[in-house]
Amino acid sequence: MALFNYFSTLFKRKPLSPFRQYERIIKRMGYKRDGEGQFKKENSSGLTMIWFSESGVRIKVYVDGYAESDFLSASNCDIEKLKRFIIRNEL
Repeated sequence: MALFNYFSTLFKRKPLSPFRQYERIIKRMGYKRDGEGQFKKENSSGLTMIWFSESGVRIKVYVDGYAESDFLSASNCDIEKLKRFIIRNEL
């Protein structure tokens, strides 16, 4: 029984921290890592950048010399809200 428990712990996946879950979602949305807690996505019309910190998530959109930013606080952040926040604010 101890041998079974040993092998099952080897192959079990640890639950992801919220920060790692958010990173995974951002990557699936087509963003590339640009440093620790930073992601960016470029297209023909501009650049979208996302920053993570303990206080929350900041998104900034650059279009032809103009920049607009928004912030989602960490206390108000879950996976679905993060997806909607990014889709609503990206290019």
